[in-house]
Parts: sequence; structure tokens; C-alpha cells
Amino acid sequence: MVFPLSYQDIAEGVIKWELSRPYRIAKDADGYCSHFDRQCKGCTVHDQRPIPCRAYDCRSDTRI
Repeated sequence: MVFPLSYQDIAEGVIKWELSRPYRIAKDADGYCSHFDRQCKGCTVHDQRPIPCRAYDCRSDTRI
């Protein structure tokens, strides 16, 4: 997902954002969120994840 971060996300300083696309959630070269832990398949900032991540429910996503 590509989405802008809220003022709160940026002010807290936990969520990484794209330098080339200011204030959008950062992604690694493979396209995954930079906060995605590939070993445990989970979010490394789960307790402070942005609102779009909190609202997203992969159980209803047909791509998964």
C-alpha cells in the first residue's frame, strides 16, 4: 500500500518515510514496507502503526 502519513505519525518519529516521496510510508527495494520483518512475517512497529495499516484487514483481500 502507498499512503501519506499523518502529522502524528511523522511527529512521533517511529515510522520511516520516503525521501523521494516525502511523508509517504517507506518501502524497501522489493516493494515491501520497510517495517515488515521478513523472518517472522510481521510488523516491527505494530503498536505504533499508521491508521491505514490499522484499518487494513488482509482476511478480506483476495490478493492474499
